[in-house]
Amino acid sequence: MQQYREFEVASFKALGPLRGVAAVQAQFGMSATNFLRAPVPVITSMHGYDGNVALRSHRPFRRSMQRLCAGQHRVFTFPSRHFANQVANSLSLAPDQVRVVRNYVNQSFFPWQHRSFSGDTLRLCSIGRFETFKDQMTLLEAVRQLRDQGSDLTLDLVGFGPAEARLKGFIQSHKLAARVTLHPRLSRSGIRDLLYRSHLYVQPSHVDLNTGAEESFC
Repeated sequence: MQQYREFEVASFKALGPLRGVAAVQAQFGMSATNFLRAPVPVITSMHGYDGNVALRSHRPFRRSMQRLCAGQHRVFTFPSRHFANQVANSLSLAPDQVRVVRNYVNQSFFPWQHRSFSGDTLRLCSIGRFETFKDQMTLLEAVRQLRDQGSDLTLDLVGFGPAEARLKGFIQSHKLAARVTLHPRLSRSGIRDLLYRSHLYVQPSHVDLNTGAEESFC
């Protein structure tokens, strides 16, 4: 939660006064709570942490989001209809406040290239914040089992977050350093190059039975 609060404060400082601003587009509900009284339209792109964790677990955030959605010209976007319905029901959003904007690949950033697997080392890649409910631990366990069975593969994990120490501990205790690489800070061009070098992209998901949190992009 602290990391999201730091992001929220940083985004507010970066924007400064709203003079001359026609609308605000906020990534994450946390950053949108800076604009509860904004005199311009606020478009909030909701992410999994916002709807699956923060709304359930952090009362101040929930109260702020209720204030935000009660304002004029407040629109919320979601990557899936399921996630949109879930948050809309939780916050009692009006139908005209909800937009589903699917995730897509920007082909100017990532143009298609033919790739083939010649039977040597299989290279896996996964990108996402290191959170328990994103379940990168399952990928690590899969790599461990496949290595023990004699498979030749590597895994690149791109991201950062509260589960990073746990991931590093698993890698160390199971001697996976030669197989698994964590990339906590990687540029856009670095991510693109990594994806081009990979044979398979893997996106794990986990449903927390206590909170109901899940990876909404899966």
